[in-house]
Amino acid sequence: MVLHLVWVGATYIVPRKLGMALGSEMLFRAHYYFGHQLKTRGVNVQILPSNEVISEGMRIAKELAEKPLASLKLLKRHLAEPIRKDLITIIEQEKSMHEISMKLPEVKELVENNFYN
Repeated sequence: MVLHLVWVGATYIVPRKLGMALGSEMLFRAHYYFGHQLKTRGVNVQILPSNEVISEGMRIAKELAEKPLASLKLLKRHLAEPIRKDLITIIEQEKSMHEISMKLPEVKELVENNFYN
């Protein structure tokens, strides 16, 4: 049984980043949302038109490049540490859910129809 790494930790990260109500809705519905939909839902992240994403990313990258690298690494490690610790348990729980779910005939059919055709 393969656990698709793209979704590993999603049950923890998505609600944490987007809020419990929207994050849970996204996970239950397995539905893709566009930026304008997320913006109307009041997500607390920057939403840009697709043609502005690269230039804004480059602007932020240049701004960060001016900061001391060691300080950025320390801050990143500090902010990530509690998440990293929580994810150890979360990933094991998700793996168990995945193993049970992927054995269900209706789930197998959904996967085959949506990901292999």
